[in-house]
Amino acid sequence: MTLEPHHQASLLGTAADHEWFGHYAEVVEVLDGFGDPSDAPFEVRLRRAINLLRIGRTRDAVAELQACTNPSAAAWIRTVAYEELALYCVDNDRPGEAEALVEEAIAQFPQETTLRLLHAYILEDQGQLGEARRTLARLDQQAVTTYQESPRRRYARWPSEVFEEEQRSIRKVAVEHLGDLAAAMAANPTLRSQ
Repeated sequence: MTLEPHHQASLLGTAADHEWFGHYAEVVEVLDGFGDPSDAPFEVRLRRAINLLRIGRTRDAVAELQACTNPSAAAWIRTVAYEELALYCVDNDRPGEAEALVEEAIAQFPQETTLRLLHAYILEDQGQLGEARRTLARLDQQAVTTYQESPRRRYARWPSEVFEEEQRSIRKVAVEHLGDLAAAMAANPTLRSQ
């Protein structure tokens, strides 16, 4: 990172390491290296927001989480953002807002069982035991036919998409410059013999 302090893959990898070791303030510090949060990739914004919550900077965290529910963000990012926002509302005695957020998320991602479990928890917490049971019963009826990585599990693993995108970008540039390389080798006989 010393050579290129704004290298996205390095920043995100360093932040992930800090997060795994519980150094949440350091995560935010590293991710602030992306510059203006609104210009950062959604994964960066989500990770930054969750760690802002962990260190008590809730206003900034909530704004970033709300931004991460944008339809242009990946589904797993949006799901985790909705869950975090709902849990924040529960923790701050705003169960109606929490319920509305989870219902909005379920409408977009009906296959996500964690959202339905969270919904049942919020309903139960509000004393709506019958509705909580019905929510769980619908979960039982929802047949899971294929394995799909949960959004939380995706969040917990290494942030590989940034690295994969970087590799694609490097390959593209390399292919675009193969002609230049061939011309340089043709013009310099010493390069051909190596």
